[in-house]
Amino acid sequence: MFRNFFHTIRCFKASFVLNIIGLAVAFAASMMIMMQLRYDLTFDTCYEDAGNIYRLDTRTYMSNNEETALSPRPLADMLAV
Repeated sequence: MFRNFFHTIRCFKASFVLNIIGLAVAFAASMMIMMQLRYDLTFDTCYEDAGNIYRLDTRTYMSNNEETALSPRPLADMLAV
């Protein structure tokens, strides 16, 4: 079994190297995806009501080369309370 395996490696060096490189890239990509997923799922879990934390994104515009956030006045009043 090992003799056949090493014979195949000797005969098809380029495909063996490409397969190993592809396997390494796929493993690295899956590890990075899992690390990002774990970070996203455990972010701000130190708070009591971590499931009720939300992020509100509103439109922004440039004024005098300065970015400013826009939100409707009723929404700002509601969130300020």
